[in-house]
Amino acid sequence: MAYGDRVTASIDSSGHIVITDKYSGNSQLSLTFDYTRTENQVDILGLVLTTNPGGQEGQYTFAITASNDGSDHLKLTYDNYGSAYSFMVSETGDLQWTGGDQTVNNAQHVAGTINGEAAAGSGQILTGDDDEANVDGLVIKYTGTATGDVGTIKLTLGTADLFDRALFNIADSYEGYVAFKQESLQSSIKSFETQIEEMEERLERKMEMMINRFVAMEVALSKIQNQSQWLSGQINASYSGWGWW
Repeated sequence: MAYGDRVTASIDSSGHIVITDKYSGNSQLSLTFDYTRTENQVDILGLVLTTNPGGQEGQYTFAITASNDGSDHLKLTYDNYGSAYSFMVSETGDLQWTGGDQTVNNAQHVAGTINGEAAAGSGQILTGDDDEANVDGLVIKYTGTATGDVGTIKLTLGTADLFDRALFNIADSYEGYVAFKQESLQSSIKSFETQIEEMEERLERKMEMMINRFVAMEVALSKIQNQSQWLSGQINASYSGWGWW
């Protein structure tokens, strides 16, 4: 036991030194190799395990793979691809294998076109741009290293996918046939409602005009009746005067 029972060191059945931190998660454990008491260079890189069977990932783990490049060099590779992923290797002593802090990146995002149509790359994923005629939303994962025309892809759609696409074209809430018909019918309904409102306004104006004419006719008829009564009274008065003579 060492470091207040927080770190244990042991030798496994294969003769490997196993150093274990008591706590899982973001560990502060670090390793330093001191060669000052060795007469000859010690080759320990080939003994470093690149896997952790039965181990537990910490809460701040990175998707980085360690391997031997075949020449007893430690090779660190980010499992994700693209210019957005990188990490830095730092040294605290006079280690000759780095010469200072080293930044490791996985180059750039994949770039290119699909069937001659525009596509955007993110890591190894190439996605057809929106509004393209044939590759809109098509996703291709490219794991090669060649550039230029790298091959042909044959896409065969199954019955379920064709049926799903047909339903999507019908039921899509933005561009589907049902949404189009709903919008078209709603436009027709609004047009009819506008026509009805205009007809009702014309009827109201016509009714108001007819009422005004009726009132004018009633006034004129009342005047005529008054004049008729006055004339009748005058005639009757004349008859009475003639009879006296």
